[in-house]
Amino acid sequence: MVSLVQAMVDDLRKRKAELLDLIDKHKAAVLPLRYFPPELLVEIFGHAVTMVHARLFMEHPPPLMLMEVCTRWRRIVLDTPRLWTRILANHPMIDSWITRSRELPLRIELDLSSAASAYALETLIPHSHRWQHIDICLYEPNSDILECVRTRLDSLESLNLSFAGIQSLRTRYHKAAMGATVGVHHR
Repeated sequence: MVSLVQAMVDDLRKRKAELLDLIDKHKAAVLPLRYFPPELLVEIFGHAVTMVHARLFMEHPPPLMLMEVCTRWRRIVLDTPRLWTRILANHPMIDSWITRSRELPLRIELDLSSAASAYALETLIPHSHRWQHIDICLYEPNSDILECVRTRLDSLESLNLSFAGIQSLRTRYHKAAMGATVGVHHR
């Protein structure tokens, strides 16, 4: 019995040594990031947030993932409004995104065919003057959706409308006078 316990202790010590070695290797790999200045991390985070397709990470978007790495990254992400300007309007934390983006222009993806869309639209309308790029998916054509904000779209550069449930509607419009691009697509 003693030899069995001794063998188990030896195995545990061996496993502990392996894990400590793995931890050391991991620390060596990430250690340089600890010394990156915040400005450089903000640039890296900005690229990460814009390169990742937001819908793939609906449950846990990039800013939230970055905040979980360490306290320093959390502080940097929370203090950087531009990391919060890409809004999945049906995300349950839409209010936090708008607050954290401060007054910067917004890139919005809004699916008006979902149950959460009414709240999302209500939340976004007071900030329509900040909409820079908006991608809206409608279940059916409805011009009333943007009627209430049409005079408040000062920052709008592009508007893409997608219609779920329509056979084949695929047209692209360019609004050269304001520099805005409007696209209409069928999904």
